[in-house]
Amino acid sequence: MTTRKLQPNTNTFYFITFTCYEWISLFEITNLYNYIYECFDHLELQRIYNCGYVIMPNHLHMLVYMAHTERTINKIIGESKRFMAYEIVNRLKKLSRFDLLNVLGESVTQHERRRSTMYLDHRKTLKK
Repeated sequence: MTTRKLQPNTNTFYFITFTCYEWISLFEITNLYNYIYECFDHLELQRIYNCGYVIMPNHLHMLVYMAHTERTINKIIGESKRFMAYEIVNRLKKLSRFDLLNVLGESVTQHERRRSTMYLDHRKTLKK
């Protein structure tokens, strides 16, 4: 789902796919699978019910049902993806995978850099 197109409907199904940057197998490298399952639980608290999924080493497909809620699926899924990204960065740091952190850091746009304190923290870590 692109964030550029608002999906305002509730009480409906959505098919969602998202991929890791440059198709890097970040889910596998960081063993993120358990965290993804926790995200599914969190989505359920937001009234987004997982009807089926496929988790691959570098991407995820989900079929979800979104019950009535005031928030859009764009916002809820966007937040989940953001926290998933934070977790990936933290796990890459623990694994000392600075090669991948550098690749990911270089992909961040100027606009994103201004918005993200996490990016600044990441850059400080690399300079040490």
